[in-house]
Amino acid sequence: MYNMICSVLDDMGYVVLEAGEDFNISDYIVDSIQFISFIVNIEKKLNVSLSDDFLLPEILKSAKGFANKLAEYCK
Repeated sequence: MYNMICSVLDDMGYVVLEAGEDFNISDYIVDSIQFISFIVNIEKKLNVSLSDDFLLPEILKSAKGFANKLAEYCK
């Protein structure tokens, strides 16, 4: 999931400098339109509809934490 998150950010035009390390996704996603676009792109890649828990901006504080939450959700 971590690599997929980096891929989505790359598709959105962001270069993740911390690839392989944990990073704060909100360093890249700075406004609500980018946030919604990020979530929609994640949903499309995974072919799921994410719950409202994924619509809280504080979820972006840790890429690895977000990846783990996605993995649990998709089980």
